[in-house]
Amino acid sequence: MAIFVLWDCFFAFQLYILKSNLKTAEDTEGVGLSLGYGIIAFQNGIMGNIENPSVEHWQVDGKSNFSATIIIYYLYIMWLANQFIMGIVLLNFVIA
Repeated sequence: MAIFVLWDCFFAFQLYILKSNLKTAEDTEGVGLSLGYGIIAFQNGIMGNIENPSVEHWQVDGKSNFSATIIIYYLYIMWLANQFIMGIVLLNFVIA
């Protein structure tokens, strides 16, 4: 359980720093922005409400420069890692 909570906080922090899914985090009613990112990370990892990371913050007129492209790749790698690790943790809970 500790691995699940730590990974959820880590991924929520990554989303917060990289400004991904900002509109979705702001639309969570009754909670702050930081907890909104935690909810998004939880929903992506376990709940099955999988939402791709949004990258419109890093694109200007549909184009991005080299450093923004690297950040976008990093964001998708972290998103895939979240899906994989949370899936393993969920299967561990089911097996136990």
